[in-house]
Amino acid sequence: MPCVICACLDYLLSLHCVRQHRFTPHIVIRKVLEAAAIVLGAEPVYPERGRKKGTPDFWASSISFIEKPHFLSNLVVHAEKRLKIPDHLMQELKFGYVTNPLLSPKHVYRSSYYAGVLWDWIRARYAYQVCEVTLLRICSHRNHIR
Repeated sequence: MPCVICACLDYLLSLHCVRQHRFTPHIVIRKVLEAAAIVLGAEPVYPERGRKKGTPDFWASSISFIEKPHFLSNLVVHAEKRLKIPDHLMQELKFGYVTNPLLSPKHVYRSSYYAGVLWDWIRARYAYQVCEVTLLRICSHRNHIR
């Protein structure tokens, strides 16, 4: 599955000329690429320097992640090793992307098939980590009761 995800992501990046900064892709595709960067650990860029004020800008950090030469291989490593997404980024992923009605699978697939495949993988990674954390809490609660 990681190879399919990489192929889709590579096609999206080349199709929309994101790497060359020629134009900003459609909002749905942009949000999917932002979510992919969040899954890989991208921290937001804040418009006001110095303090964490204002709305975080994940597009700027997504661009810096996408421009890295080993971006696709990092995605494969992340998928194969099931690396943990930090909690603060999980919250951002949940409230900014996973629960966003604009990013329903139907809308994403309508915008781009390749973005839809990538979005399915992102949602699966999110769901996997949520289930893993929930199961760990249940198990620790059971052990605590005994």
